[in-house]
Amino acid sequence: VMTAAAAWGDQPAVTLQNPSFEQGTNGYWVNRPTRVRIDTETSSHGMQCLGLELPAQEAVSTVQFVPNRTGMTYRLALDVKGDPGTSLQVKLMLQGRKPIMFWMPPGHKAAEYAVTPVSGWTRREFVFGPLPEQAQGQQVEKIGFYLDAAAGNNPGKVWLDNLTLTVLPAMTAAVKNG
Repeated sequence: VMTAAAAWGDQPAVTLQNPSFEQGTNGYWVNRPTRVRIDTETSSHGMQCLGLELPAQEAVSTVQFVPNRTGMTYRLALDVKGDPGTSLQVKLMLQGRKPIMFWMPPGHKAAEYAVTPVSGWTRREFVFGPLPEQAQGQQVEKIGFYLDAAAGNNPGKVWLDNLTLTVLPAMTAAVKNG
């Protein structure tokens, strides 16, 4: 039996568009574009990163879609840092011709996909899978990785950089997220 860590190390990464934000937000959908800045003052990889400027009690979503590979398990890894009181929630959207639903692997909870950013860059990993072929009677064609950054009672900022996505056949081993 192969351990999860050993299995991931042997797998090629899925090509993400603009994983270190070197071409701005090209390849990403952002729900509040006026709250997003390309930051050239800090980065964990490359020359710049994505900075999300968060008003108190509000969130900003950054999303990238990739083709669904039915029955596969996905590992999204990213570098994150943030101001005190901010948070990051990673969610997975199943999509056919239109959005179907947010999806959570059976037996997992949203808290496993949440991060409290700290002041320095930290590498975090999140595993989703195996992914279904259909949901709510619709064919799942694409999946969207939602990165939802939010502020608490005070405004704050979250930075994201160096996203990678790896795909592996469905695993039975328990995987710890975060």
